[in-house]
Amino acid sequence: MENEKTIVIDGVIYSEDKKVLIKYPKDKKEEKFFIPNFVEEIGYKCFSEVENKINIYIGNNLKKLAKCAFVNFKYAIDKIYIPPTVDTIEGEIFESFPEECGYSYFIDIVGGKKGSAIEYYCNERGITFVEVDESDVER
Repeated sequence: MENEKTIVIDGVIYSEDKKVLIKYPKDKKEEKFFIPNFVEEIGYKCFSEVENKINIYIGNNLKKLAKCAFVNFKYAIDKIYIPPTVDTIEGEIFESFPEECGYSYFIDIVGGKKGSAIEYYCNERGITFVEVDESDVER
């Protein structure tokens, strides 16, 4: 983030053009966070300091989830829906730990559209994926 121009909206740090959600602050205490439609990418370790339970609703223009977007967020995710607009998922986005036969993830259920990149991601890792109709997602 060094030398990168940023803006802050309600304590949340975005790139200057608002296309990248860079950091959700540790001290922000919300039950719900709506990622605005202008955001196209959730950045590296964006939610890594969140300590309270939170429901995340992602805007319709998100295209990319950076590696570790939700790492260290293991006890805080209550609900998460990843829209079908996301076509790039860089490596591991959720908190995990190694086990004898692979990895276990601290997220239980991820909602999304059948045939989407997030369904493929979840199926590949044994994370429960639930098909969710976009019209049922709170905005």
